[in-house]
Amino acid sequence: MTVNPYERRLGCGAIVQNQSGEVLLVRRRGATPGEPSSWALPVVEAEAWETSRQAAVRAVHKRAALVVDPEELAFALEWREDGPARGRAVWMLIFYRASARGAVIDHRRDPEVLEVRWIPPEGAKMLVGTGALGAALAEWLASGMAASYEVPPGEEARPV
Repeated sequence: MTVNPYERRLGCGAIVQNQSGEVLLVRRRGATPGEPSSWALPVVEAEAWETSRQAAVRAVHKRAALVVDPEELAFALEWREDGPARGRAVWMLIFYRASARGAVIDHRRDPEVLEVRWIPPEGAKMLVGTGALGAALAEWLASGMAASYEVPPGEEARPV
């Protein structure tokens, strides 16, 4: 009998807000030709040598050329992925609230990113979508309380 184990994967990102309360979002290219672009919070898959906070800092710097200081945990999502494109994995996606050390954002350093913008909270919730990530962001923006969510099978939660 062959057992195909699941890999453990960690994605990390940040919710960065400016002084007006707007949320930093990135519009990323579709993963495959013909796939539409999508708006998301800045996030990367953590490297083996990084802590989750270090990966969150790298995510914002890579996606938006902005240096941040991660603060408290905002929320975490966990789901299982069985797709043929990325294999079998159990994902943990961790987001920290972060303060920006500057205000200038730039998407040109990351070929995966088409655009970076400060978006008002209501617009950010709408652009991120109605899936698990959008719901977690909406709840955090409304309450400011950290939470952990398990994404039901088949529901979209894949911004990494």
